Amino acid sequence: MTHKENRMSDKSVTVIGLGNMGHALATTFLGAGLRTTVWNRTPGKAPSGASEAASAADAVAASPLVVICVADYDAVHQVLDPIAGTLAGRTIVNLTSGTLDQVREMAEFAARHDASYVDGAVLAVAEMVGTTDAQLIYSGPREVYDAHAGVLDVLGEGRHLGEDPGTAEVVDAGLVGSLYLLLAGFLHTAALADTANVTPTEVAGLASKWLVGAMALLPGLAAEIEAGDYTGGALPVGINHWALGAITSVSEQSGVDAEIHRPFRTLLGRQVEAGRSAESIASVFELLRRSA
Repeated sequence: MTHKENRMSDKSVTVIGLGNMGHALATTFLGAGLRTTVWNRTPGKAPSGASEAASAADAVAASPLVVICVADYDAVHQVLDPIAGTLAGRTIVNLTSGTLDQVREMAEFAARHDASYVDGAVLAVAEMVGTTDAQLIYSGPREVYDAHAGVLDVLGEGRHLGEDPGTAEVVDAGLVGSLYLLLAGFLHTAALADTANVTPTEVAGLASKWLVGAMALLPGLAAEIEAGDYTGGALPVGINHWALGAITSVSEQSGVDAEIHRPFRTLLGRQVEAGRSAESIASVFELLRRSA
């Protein structure tokens, strides 16, 4: 056992919720040498080496750090509300997805019961947890996050994004939303290609390489947004408005619904009408931000 593993084995963590993600979290903590206590509403799902608590209250009492990852915020309350009196002095890291109102209410709930609260999100599928490909984002009091970062970092690359507990949920919603747009784009591509007798498997191979390369555009767009300077960008509004029009036309001529592309083309059209055709596509950020 290495010196780092020895230090980890002196620490403990509790995981509440043993669905696919919760089980992966607990297994990763165990693999890092942490004393790991688990609890799940349905018993018998504990990974090998974990201590399965008889109750949620016992699980909370076992560790100063409690990581909860369940189906939704109703489930969070069903677990924590009846044992609220046991939360004092504990840090709750909630990796359950919810709304901004739910996150902030949970932070207030924790404060009322003298517990610290950090909200978070896992930007990975369960199989990626504990690997260099996993990312996790957190928000809440920085000093609370820092106190437990050494433990949390075994799950993947962790980033603290802000003091407001809702920050991680906001960013997670955006990132997951971008994934849905990506999936929608692929499904549209597959449907379009199918009309030309090109298989989805062939399209998937082409799309994977194409989209990885396209990711290189993101830092440049981010820099334009942060500078507020949209002149001279590599992706002018006018050209891309035209391109989306062409995509829509080809789709309709092929009998494929192009509805998923219309909202973005509409935003670009607003910029064209405002005389901003030569500006970067990143300028659409301004339209989106003003609607917030």
